[in-house]
Amino acid sequence: MKAFFRIVIISLLIAGAALLAPEKAKADAPPPPTNHGNTGNAPAGGGTPVGGGLFIMLGMAMAFGGAKGYNIYQTKKKSLMD
Repeated sequence: MKAFFRIVIISLLIAGAALLAPEKAKADAPPPPTNHGNTGNAPAGGGTPVGGGLFIMLGMAMAFGGAKGYNIYQTKKKSLMD
């Protein structure tokens, strides 16, 4: 019974914190960049390049998928030999 009340109290504390968190997180909107509106609107993100990080992420995802596939292959191969 003690464990049940502990779980209920912790759940209520977490729910209360989650309800109050958005109020604490509100902030004023940041001011627009200095070059905003001079010759038109500035591009979103300020023209930050994304290509390098994208290729690294895709390479890591392919390596992870290849390792998982190889492990499955080895497991099935071992079970066929038994």
